[in-house]
Amino acid sequence: MRNSRKVIFAGVMVLLVGSPLYYFLNEKLSRGVYHQGFYYKKVDLKAIGAFELDPQTGSLADLPNQYRALDGQKLFLEGEIYDPQEAGKDITEFQLVGMRRGDFCGPPRVQERVFCTVPNEKLNYRGPGYHKVFGTLHVTMKREKLADGRNCLIEVYHLDADSVERSKSD
Repeated sequence: MRNSRKVIFAGVMVLLVGSPLYYFLNEKLSRGVYHQGFYYKKVDLKAIGAFELDPQTGSLADLPNQYRALDGQKLFLEGEIYDPQEAGKDITEFQLVGMRRGDFCGPPRVQERVFCTVPNEKLNYRGPGYHKVFGTLHVTMKREKLADGRNCLIEVYHLDADSVERSKSD
């Protein structure tokens, strides 16, 4: 009887200490890229933008290797749909940002948003809340010339979306 209590106590302690430790190590080692299933990788939208990047001088070499390696891969991201055109349900281009209500501390930086293009017939839902967007990611480093002559980085990530659906975790 005594030994079984020790085993149960040890098991509970392993769960209490092991679960948070596993979660912490998993987040640190994966850096926001999770291999789930055979077709799409799950990518944490906040993680892929959590690095410093100068919008004037930033280059592909400034991106962490694990995010450059996502170029051309099938993945899905979860985030808020931002439509700068405010076009309603007929949008085919939008930005996906990883901010929940209460997170706001200024507009997202260029590396913290993913520019998405989706065929209209595949956009299942448009409205407030988090959405899952599935597609092929491209690391673009797109620039635009400003009125003062400087080149400014306006896009780092672009997703050719296969589908969009409302997230159940909203």
